Amino acid sequence: MKYPRAGAGPPFRSVGLKVLPTTMRRILGVSLLLLCGAGCRDSADALARDYRNLNNEVIDAMMMITDDASAKVMLDRVLVEYPKRMRSVDDRVKNWKQNNEKEDYGSQIYNSDSVMILILENQMNKDRLALEEARLKKLLGAIVEAKRQEGQANVTPEAACPNLAKLVGSEGKDLDPIKANLEKGTDVISVYKELGQDERFLKSARMKSLKEAFEKKFDEFKQTHLAKIGV
Repeated sequence: MKYPRAGAGPPFRSVGLKVLPTTMRRILGVSLLLLCGAGCRDSADALARDYRNLNNEVIDAMMMITDDASAKVMLDRVLVEYPKRMRSVDDRVKNWKQNNEKEDYGSQIYNSDSVMILILENQMNKDRLALEEARLKKLLGAIVEAKRQEGQANVTPEAACPNLAKLVGSEGKDLDPIKANLEKGTDVISVYKELGQDERFLKSARMKSLKEAFEKKFDEFKQTHLAKIGV
């Protein structure tokens, strides 16, 4: 009898009890993979970190803009993909929340330094974004004025710097997605706020204690962090 590979036995030795455990193990293995694919490998820490990375990437890229060419690079490489990448993390938050009991994801949030940093960074990034937007508007105005001084008296911002104008001009809408997300605070922060308003959830002595510990640690972390940056 020929077997599929050297040293292997026949595909089925019998239609008996020996086949059943192997089959069941394979079914269970596939089931676990499907469940993990639906969000069981995510955590509050990982999700908060990914939100922070996405928001910081946009603002850091804005800081690198010095002319219309670099504005185009930022638009093409970062901002175009930002809404899709943010929706992907939002979907993961939804799956993570659905696949964990409330006490499980509540415990994750209250024990997460990354969630703490996300809350703090959210306000800071709103301020950073406003500063960068103001800087780029000033840059756009300076370039337009320079071209007018060179003889292009009627040049418009859209003609002088199409990419900068698209980003921060009067009709620019490309920064709206990150502005909305920073204002909203991301879906992880929404879950955190929901937990804080859930009286039934906070009747649990353990959850109440974790929440109080989180808030105390957050206040201490906030003061320490602000002192480091001189605020």
